[in-house]
Amino acid sequence: MKRDIRFKTFLLLVLGILCFYLYSYIPNFCKFSIPVESENHLTFPTSLLTTTKAPKWSNIWPRVDLINCSHREYMNKGINSPKVIKNLRFLRTGLVSAPGSGNTWIRFLIEQATGLWTGSVFSDKSLHQGGLEGEIEQCHKNSTVIIKAHHSGQDERSNCTFERIVLVVRDLHRCLLAEFNRQFSKSHVGVVNETLLHSEAWTKFIQQNSYGSANINVNWISRFIEKTKKLKENDDPFTLPANYWKTLLLVSYERMKQDPMNELERILKFMGVPVFREYCLKKNPSGEFRRGKVKSAESIACLYDQPQLKSKMDLTIQYLIKSSKKLGAGNIIANFERIENIDTNEKCIPSER
Repeated sequence: MKRDIRFKTFLLLVLGILCFYLYSYIPNFCKFSIPVESENHLTFPTSLLTTTKAPKWSNIWPRVDLINCSHREYMNKGINSPKVIKNLRFLRTGLVSAPGSGNTWIRFLIEQATGLWTGSVFSDKSLHQGGLEGEIEQCHKNSTVIIKAHHSGQDERSNCTFERIVLVVRDLHRCLLAEFNRQFSKSHVGVVNETLLHSEAWTKFIQQNSYGSANINVNWISRFIEKTKKLKENDDPFTLPANYWKTLLLVSYERMKQDPMNELERILKFMGVPVFREYCLKKNPSGEFRRGKVKSAESIACLYDQPQLKSKMDLTIQYLIKSSKKLGAGNIIANFERIENIDTNEKCIPSER
């Protein structure tokens, strides 16, 4: 009899402690509201969910682990499946850019921030093996929160036409160098031997790829910009509110590098994802998909010091800015380093010329 009383007393004590623990989290649970479906997309609370004094798991869609930064979930599978989340409508979003613009690194940042897998139209086995599990997901299944592509039309050919895009724009000089490193090192984070940058292979690469890289940006903007909301010629499109255009967000790689926290918040607001794992971004803002070695502006300028390369790049950048302004996207080179303006006559050693 006494043993039963002791057991019941102990049980009540445990339940009391548990209730007190749960009650202490109620304010955090109550500060978020359930997303409401509108005609075209979900609308969410304006304040993003952070891990500060928050529960371990988000209590609204998407359900993700807020503390374990290596944990990822699919957007419509498992605990986020249609059986759990009813009538979910999330616009299929492309993360697009010219090759060498930091697309893979930004995918990692989005995964860190949201706890959701990102996808791709390429099914790159090396990226899948490197930790991007969503890389091999068929993108038409809408199981990943954003989908990587480069050329406009790759989404349509992969049976997963984008409904909106985040376009990452990078200074073309560094963009082309990054892609040259990837192709010739056969690695997403590889760096070629310096001698190769002063060879015929480098010259040929720039001649063949500079215009195409610029045109990738132009084609995506032309396809997704709202024709009724054009910017003035000198407006900076990278400082616009996230929802200025419903189907297009322009993101500067240079701004992302300087302030990834602010730029990621802007991306997530555009996408309508209410989870923002700030703790995870601060813990690891680089990941495994970013080259560690960064050349100075003077060193980059020396790589383009040959007259034919200078002329090619000048014409390419003029085409890019002219097209951007004509389409109503403003000054798309606002954050470029303007390497073409650096005087290389005395700064480039003979071996670099």
